[in-house]
Amino acid sequence: MLILEGGAGGHMRHPFDLDDVKTGRDLVSKFAQIAKEITDGNLPDTKIDGVNTSIKLVDGPSGKEFAMDRGSGQPLDVEGITVSRLGEKFAEGHGMIAAGKTVLGIFNDALADITPELKALGLYDDSSKFFNMEYVKGTTNVLSYDHDFLKIHGVNQFYEKSIRGKPARPGLERPLGEDGKPIKDPSTQVDYSKEAMDSMVQKLNKYSKKYGFSVYSSIPSKAVKQFDFSQVGTVPAPVTISAGNVDNKTLAERLQVAQNRIDEQVTLKDGRKIPAQGKEIYKAVLGASAADKNANPQRQIALDQLLANQSDYQKAIDGAVFWHATRLLGNVIIDSMEVDHPAVHGPASDHEGMVIKLKGDDFATKITGEFILGGEASTFRKEEPDAGNSVGQDTKEVTTNRIIAIYPGRFHPFHKGHKSAYDALASKFGKENAFIFTSNKVELPKSPFTFDEKVVMMNAAGVDTTNVFQARSPYKAEEVLKKFPATDMSKTILVYGVSKKDMDEDPRFAFTPKKNGTPSYLQRYQDNTELQTMDKVAYVTVVPTITFNVLGQPASSASELRNQFSTLDEEEQKQFITDLYGKYSPEVHEIFKQKLLNNSQLSESFVNNVLKMIMEMSGAGVGSMEAPQSTIDLSQSKKVTSKSSTQTVPMNELMPEIQKRLKALQGNK
Repeated sequence: MLILEGGAGGHMRHPFDLDDVKTGRDLVSKFAQIAKEITDGNLPDTKIDGVNTSIKLVDGPSGKEFAMDRGSGQPLDVEGITVSRLGEKFAEGHGMIAAGKTVLGIFNDALADITPELKALGLYDDSSKFFNMEYVKGTTNVLSYDHDFLKIHGVNQFYEKSIRGKPARPGLERPLGEDGKPIKDPSTQVDYSKEAMDSMVQKLNKYSKKYGFSVYSSIPSKAVKQFDFSQVGTVPAPVTISAGNVDNKTLAERLQVAQNRIDEQVTLKDGRKIPAQGKEIYKAVLGASAADKNANPQRQIALDQLLANQSDYQKAIDGAVFWHATRLLGNVIIDSMEVDHPAVHGPASDHEGMVIKLKGDDFATKITGEFILGGEASTFRKEEPDAGNSVGQDTKEVTTNRIIAIYPGRFHPFHKGHKSAYDALASKFGKENAFIFTSNKVELPKSPFTFDEKVVMMNAAGVDTTNVFQARSPYKAEEVLKKFPATDMSKTILVYGVSKKDMDEDPRFAFTPKKNGTPSYLQRYQDNTELQTMDKVAYVTVVPTITFNVLGQPASSASELRNQFSTLDEEEQKQFITDLYGKYSPEVHEIFKQKLLNNSQLSESFVNNVLKMIMEMSGAGVGSMEAPQSTIDLSQSKKVTSKSSTQTVPMNELMPEIQKRLKALQGNK
């Protein structure tokens, strides 16, 4: 299974990400600096094509233990994803569950032995520090290795993080960038003792054998010939402005005037805004291909067809040129290097690239060469089309069309089971393409929560709520288009995710033909088939969900959860919320109390059932309380009636009153 998770370590920096690279000429100078430092003995570390698996040491129920941390502000990441909690973070079958069990198993087994090294490295009593690692098992993403191993890049430390103004993660104070705003990096590399790291790695290898893994730290590459950049500048870099109008220049000519566009965006014809300096623009403007190093007008999209505004033309050209130069200059470095290490050996070009910490920097810079596009050669992905005629977002289901994947639902309430289904959808189609749709409809007693209240629950469950939309009828294409007004239906694939639990218990889609014999609009999604666009059909895919307990019992239906909450005392309610979301949320607790305890129509059915029970027990001679003459329409009277008295009970006192009567019954037994 292909695992494409981000990770706490974040992205290492390309040369064009560096603050002192502001122009094309600066970029060339930076590569010259890299070449000189390597020649002078600053050997780069080989960049391994693995899965980022960052771990830290936390205080668990039974003492110290290792936990994964993907670097988000979600409570589960901040607290740490221990072995026992992997199922809370990743859906059943997700590759990170197996990876986590292996990585955490190795380190936990060795914990007592490596404690001195952990203290020397600064991780033993500081969970904001973590090991930034790669997990390599056979062919992980693109490259194939002859044995399984872990590669520790070094020690990182998280920056502090807030969500909606509230502290979400402790860590280093976040520094300001050149724009005066806090930087967005999740963490930064920190200095550590190489001797302590080497000692720890040596000890870890005694424990990793049981898992069939080896553990390494540095895997250096060395130069085997001189670096010669002279030919890169002569490479043609044509750009198609409009049909039949190709602007022909060399790469050197374009670099002379190019500006670094790393933080700028351009607007596409379909209305989307994307980075001016990214893979999409590189492929569209220069016709870049993993199979061909040359810029090719036959694969290019004319700027007047690609971009909405002429003012974006130069931004896009500069962004594409920076990527192309970084690729070709990186090739010169990598093609001059080789690796000779037990983990890997042979030409450096056989691997994902190299990482070097340049003098004066407190971070690493990566040199990728061909691998800047090489991920598209993955055996886990479909082959790249010969010529792309549209710019699509990068997704795990690779296609030249855009994908919109929607997880729709009523969500009364939303909880971590729904979160796991959404995560599975995002894992399959890409987080940037996965959205949650839910309505603002409040209809008691089945639908008590507003859209905004459900968003609070989603946030408590760890959902990135920027991908949550309010929609009345999410299964209608026109409703989807309201949220994505620039969408071209003929170039967009629409997929709905439905949880396996819902499909098993109450299959809502038969996928049968219409009465006239034509196929229904909603069709069953199948892997490895050519997908049609949303102007013709939409697809339904079944996504797995986790099973979990609430107050020691398997989580039940939404209506049963709502009714269950209204029977609980204050402490039980807090545990109920904790079980639903993985962590106690006072905001969600307050919403539940307001909607499930104080709402008359919602409580009506429950109260009548309880009073009916009191009546039956009383009629059987259990106690001295007389049975009520009738059930209660709380929405009308707000009264509890019995033969002996008529007592007005405010809604927020309804449960205490019922509990008092039940205790009275028990006392009279």
